[in-house]
Amino acid sequence: MGFVRPPPLVLFAAAILLGRVTGLLREIILANALGASRTVDLLVLSLTLPDLLANVLFVSGFSVALVPHLRMLSPQHQAECFSGLLVRVMPVMCLIAFVGAFFADALVHLLAPGLVPLTGRESLPIQVSILSLPLVVLSGLLVAAMMARDSFVYGGLGTAVLNSGVILGILAGAYWVDPLLAVPLGLLGG
Repeated sequence: MGFVRPPPLVLFAAAILLGRVTGLLREIILANALGASRTVDLLVLSLTLPDLLANVLFVSGFSVALVPHLRMLSPQHQAECFSGLLVRVMPVMCLIAFVGAFFADALVHLLAPGLVPLTGRESLPIQVSILSLPLVVLSGLLVAAMMARDSFVYGGLGTAVLNSGVILGILAGAYWVDPLLAVPLGLLGG
C-alpha cells in the first residue's frame, strides 16, 4: 500500500493553520527582537495596511463573487475573463497605491494619530506597505482563480509565505540593518 494523499480540505486547513502559526511566530519574534516602541508600532501598522486597504477597496467581496463566476466558464473563457480583469483592475490599484504612498502621513494620521508626525525614515515602511497594494490585490485575484479551478492549497499557503518573509525582515532588522528598512523589504519578499 502506497502513500495516501490527504483530501484537499485537510491540505487547505493545514495550509491555513500554518499561516496562523507563522503569524503568531511573527508577532512573538517582533516583540522579542524589537520590544515595545514607536518603531514597532509603525511596523505593525505597516504590516496591517496592505490587507486593510485591499479589503476596504477591493478584494474581499470581489473575490467571493469572482469564484462562482469563473467556475461557470470554460478554462479558455476563465483565462480571458481573468486577463481582462487584470487589465482593468491593476492600473487602478497602482494609481491608488502611488497616491496613497504620497499621502502616507495623512493615512497614518487617520488610522494611528498618535504616531504623527512621521520623519522621512519613519514614512518608509508605511509607503512601502501602501505600494504593495497592487501585489496584495493580484494575490487575492490569483487565489480566486485557483479556487475556481479547485486548487485551494497554494492560496492557503500565501499567508505562511508572507509571514516567513516578514520574519526574515524582522530578524535582519533586529540584528543587522535598520528595522524600518528590513521589515518592509521582508514584506515585499514574502
